[in-house]
Amino acid sequence: MTLPNAILFPGALLPLYIFEPRYRRMLSECLQSHRVFAIAMQKPGCTRAIPCAVAGMGLVYGGSALVLGGVFLREAHHLLRAVREGGAGSPNRLFHWSITYLSLLFAAVALDVVLRGWL
Repeated sequence: MTLPNAILFPGALLPLYIFEPRYRRMLSECLQSHRVFAIAMQKPGCTRAIPCAVAGMGLVYGGSALVLGGVFLREAHHLLRAVREGGAGSPNRLFHWSITYLSLLFAAVALDVVLRGWL
């Protein structure tokens, strides 16, 4: 289910008035089973129920999060392996990368918003 102009946070409560029979049926099926009922932000400018990209972000953010997250996991794995092999490891290196990771990710969010405004 999509909602236009809605910014949703995980685990947040959202009061809904569900009146369409298809959505009422879908929700009752979800409550009777182990399925999940999800609500996404509707893509701006679309009249059909097309959900927005990752949390309202576009490809710049999605690609950056994927690549930067992969590099962070690689660095964390290197530290874990060094500690398990009896070496000292370098937790400062991982710490500095985490700060760089967040800075670059926030820059990707800003760039994504700016590019979305121009496109």
